[in-house]
Amino acid sequence: MISYPSTVRRALAGLIMASGAAYTAAVKLTRVDSAALAPEWLAGVLPNLVCGAVVPLAAFLSGRVIRFRDFLLFDALILAGLCGYEVAQIWMPRRTFDWGDLWASGAGALAAIAVGAGFFLGTCRMVRKQG
Repeated sequence: MISYPSTVRRALAGLIMASGAAYTAAVKLTRVDSAALAPEWLAGVLPNLVCGAVVPLAAFLSGRVIRFRDFLLFDALILAGLCGYEVAQIWMPRRTFDWGDLWASGAGALAAIAVGAGFFLGTCRMVRKQG
């Protein structure tokens, strides 16, 4: 599958990325009574979840044609980096390793694949209508 560049694709990807970043910032900056924005367990893993979910969408901000397999590779590399950083925290002073962060990174990567697949399927439908 291929996703062709469009203004709609860029706007949607940018909006999703900005929303994730804004929500994470709001949860992390409002440490007092943050239960209104997210449960405590979600607030702890939220950066990994959002990063795994929205960073791969940066591929759709480009003006280039994207292949699905390249998008999957990009997503896998981001997931590997997030997991590698989490494991490296075992040896970092004042940092903590958390299995929840690894699970959240994986869930975020799966969410990115789902959203990305939507972009690819949208392009396939658009091409069929034009053809």
